[in-house]
Amino acid sequence: MVSTFIGIYSKIYGLSGVEVGLVGMAYSLTQLIVLYPIGRYADLGHRKLLLLSGLLLGIPTYLIFWGIAGFSGLFGARLLQGLTIALTTSVGLSFISIRSKEGNRGRNIGNYNSLRATGQTIGALAGGFLVGKFGFGVPYAFLASLYALSFIFIYLFVPQESSKSRENRAGGGLHLAELFSGSQFRIQIAFELCFAFAKSIVIVFIPVYAYAVVGLSETQLGAVVAARYIMFALG
Repeated sequence: MVSTFIGIYSKIYGLSGVEVGLVGMAYSLTQLIVLYPIGRYADLGHRKLLLLSGLLLGIPTYLIFWGIAGFSGLFGARLLQGLTIALTTSVGLSFISIRSKEGNRGRNIGNYNSLRATGQTIGALAGGFLVGKFGFGVPYAFLASLYALSFIFIYLFVPQESSKSRENRAGGGLHLAELFSGSQFRIQIAFELCFAFAKSIVIVFIPVYAYAVVGLSETQLGAVVAARYIMFALG
């Protein structure tokens, strides 16, 4: 939803290309800073606590988005959103991995990512429609409500990690220095850096171009943003 709204915000607030880039950077910068310590803390057996913290933080984050009135507010809200997503998405994936048996781990991770991409597809489509019909209040209230509901379900139904799961965590307990010593890991890191750079250039500016330049409607804008997630969800 928020990716869809960035294009609309750029037109409302007359954001420059640099400001749009900074808004995109804010989201990624937070994750760059916090993902490693979050991963370290998760390995100590605190995945449920991290998940709950991310969901709890998400509630005021999306309510802050509702009240923003310019570039600075949008930048700050995206910083918070980056932290929220780091706590939920990455820890959720780690939880799925560590609780899966070796024989079905790949399938479970694939299902998790597919469901996430399906949610992103629906979110982009719904976000474009809702903001066009009701303004920003309804979609942000809906997002905050989803986070609150998810917090309740995680708190009630997801069990704490066992000591056994912590001992046999995915990755075999390798330290970062040991990972970097392997050529496969270094090649993967290099590829991800180049791929993320190329992908971000397109992703950040497509909503802006579609809405502020081409002049698509809010619903059409949502469809354009959703298009990038459809094949990901199916694959």
